[in-house]
Amino acid sequence: MDNAVGIVGGRNIADIYFGVRADHNYRDLDVMTAGPIVGELSASFDLFWNSEWAIPVAAVVKERATEQDLQTLRKRLEEKLAATGYPYPIDERFVDLRARLVEIRDNFTWAPGRVFVEHPSRVTTAAESGVIAAALRQRASEVERELLIESPYFVLGDPTIEGVRRLKERGVKVRVLTNSAASNDVIAAHAGYVNTRKKLLNAGIELYELRPDTDMKRIWSVLAGKSRAALHAKSLVFDRKSVFIGSFNLDPRSTALNTEIGVMIDSPEIAGQVGELMDEGVSPGSAFHVTLDENDDLAWTADNNEAKVQYDTDPETSLWYRFLVGVVGMLPIEDQL
Repeated sequence: MDNAVGIVGGRNIADIYFGVRADHNYRDLDVMTAGPIVGELSASFDLFWNSEWAIPVAAVVKERATEQDLQTLRKRLEEKLAATGYPYPIDERFVDLRARLVEIRDNFTWAPGRVFVEHPSRVTTAAESGVIAAALRQRASEVERELLIESPYFVLGDPTIEGVRRLKERGVKVRVLTNSAASNDVIAAHAGYVNTRKKLLNAGIELYELRPDTDMKRIWSVLAGKSRAALHAKSLVFDRKSVFIGSFNLDPRSTALNTEIGVMIDSPEIAGQVGELMDEGVSPGSAFHVTLDENDDLAWTADNNEAKVQYDTDPETSLWYRFLVGVVGMLPIEDQL
């Protein structure tokens, strides 16, 4: 915004990402930045805006909207929002917004940060890995005590799982929160994850899956009591000293295909805050704890009204859904997930 402030994270622009939809909302995470790093973010935007892959809307939509069209659309929007009980004003005065931004600025934590972004040209070139994956691998290799991960789509290849195993051998705690079958909205991505779950656990990962009725909704969803929850945050915390926040999933698509972005922040204060948020995200009322039982079968543990409950199949799913996941999991599309 005006090359003064930048926001980076995994959030898309829709009601579902801001906790205001009645049926379904995402747990997501962004970081607001100021200072020199904003110039880097602005340059990355220009890189995409000016690339051959950015096409003007006018090249696709031939009709030109008039001022009257805009007024009509705005009136319809206001009527719809009034009917649905939308909790935020769309006509907030600029002076009020400015005052809120000044308050946020005065509460910034100042710390060094770096921008990592994939070049738009990667869509035409095949690559096993990109800039962000390389940066995360390097930082993870330096971890001494703890690596915390939140990724809605979590599909690791064998080399990465082996890297996790080596971290565990060094005494590093590796904990992951991803979507459960009941909260995941992409069957193909979940199928790829399902095929690796036992490998992840055998490598020593502490594995958690978000509950669709998570207690954490009260923090990020205005309609917490009504809506189903899902995970959309993409973040990693390294020893609670540094944190990565961006659009990058830990899966083959983000690693080798997508044009992602993220920031690495070296700040024990910020990393600690994100780490605490992650701690709450894996509490028994918020997530299923996935383990292997005495028969080497998967088991899910959770708290329901303070009573410990264990499941032997993906909780809150139907036999038909699990069948579909199994069928998709047999397709040779691992590098597209």
